[in-house]
Amino acid sequence: MNIRLNKSPKALVMFILLLSIVQVDDIRADLFGWDAYEECADAKVATELKQKYCQRDFDDAEDRIQYVEAKFKETKIKLEGQIANLESKLEMVNEEKATLEKEFYKEKTRLGNAIVELNSQIARLNQQIELAKNQMDQQKDTFLQQIADRDNTIQILKQDSGQREKDLIDENKALQKRYEDEIVKTSAELETEKNNSIKALEEQRNKYERQLIVLRLQMEDGRKKQLAEIDVLKKEAELKNQELEKLLALTKSQIFDLKKIIRDRNAEIVSLRKSSETQKKELELMQAQEKELANQLKSEIEKGEIRLKKFQGKLIINIDNRISFASGSASLKPDIKAAFNKISSILASYPGNQIQIEGHTDIVQLKVDAEFQDNWELSTARALSVLRFILKNENLDKKRFVAVGFGEYNPIASNEIEEGRALNRRVDIVVMPKVDKYSD
Repeated sequence: MNIRLNKSPKALVMFILLLSIVQVDDIRADLFGWDAYEECADAKVATELKQKYCQRDFDDAEDRIQYVEAKFKETKIKLEGQIANLESKLEMVNEEKATLEKEFYKEKTRLGNAIVELNSQIARLNQQIELAKNQMDQQKDTFLQQIADRDNTIQILKQDSGQREKDLIDENKALQKRYEDEIVKTSAELETEKNNSIKALEEQRNKYERQLIVLRLQMEDGRKKQLAEIDVLKKEAELKNQELEKLLALTKSQIFDLKKIIRDRNAEIVSLRKSSETQKKELELMQAQEKELANQLKSEIEKGEIRLKKFQGKLIINIDNRISFASGSASLKPDIKAAFNKISSILASYPGNQIQIEGHTDIVQLKVDAEFQDNWELSTARALSVLRFILKNENLDKKRFVAVGFGEYNPIASNEIEEGRALNRRVDIVVMPKVDKYSD
């Protein structure tokens, strides 16, 4: 169909109305020609197809963005959980560190107080020894003075007794001489009265003899009393000497005991100082070993596969069971062997420690047809597997190692939840410094 265009407005309006009535494709074909129309139609189809595929790509991209966003949110939640877990573990480590520091300070303070107390006891013992020595010297001087006084008394008594006897003898001689002189003088005068006077003289003589006997008896009694007193004094002196000797022996025994106590205290102080120095060195070695393990196992620790902690002076390398063994198996996974090689090399660098490898499980029982009879046997077999692999390092002394299976009986978390059971399924390598502890 052919249509001619006029330049009048009326014709233009009619043309527009005609376009609204007639099929657009025919009009376009008549206006522009069929070749041009087909070319335009092909371009339109291409545009529509392009728009369709672009829309599909857009939809796919939007779906992928939503999937990535969902994954991102999921990963973010997991990372936030891991960060919270790591922060919790860090807080636990800090608390353990603070606890160990407090225990170390407490032990250091206790040892310092013990040393001060021992020094104070030694000073008191020295004072007691000096006081006992002074008392012994004073008592010795007192006893010697008493003995000297007794000896002087004895000498005085001896001197007094001899002089008194001499005086009596002299007096007797004088009386006897006087009487003899009287007899000679008056013999002539009394010759006439001899018979009368003999009796009186005899009586008087008897009287004097009796007096002499009395005096002699009195002298003998006085002498016996003096000798008895001297004997008493001698016995008292002997008793005092015996007491003094006992006191001297007792004092010597006390001095010997005090010296022994002082030697024991000094030996104990030396032992305490040596023990303190040894503990300090072992702590420094343990800290260096912990630092080296943390550096060597950094990637495993960051992944949560291996954990390091200290408990009661021991360094514990906690190995997650997921990377070590398959379920119900005691055969090491290949991926964990590199970490065990690092651990064995570090353990060889510190030959003074004792190593205990501990196997642990959760409370889930093994299947009936399992390789092992129970969790106890499984935990022991796993500990032995780790032990045998580590001891492939020929630089390690086998006498320092021991393997122990605890089964399900030493959990570190609740077995009521899966997370707790996962933590309980583990192998611990416990590094124990070889130090003799001083117990209070």
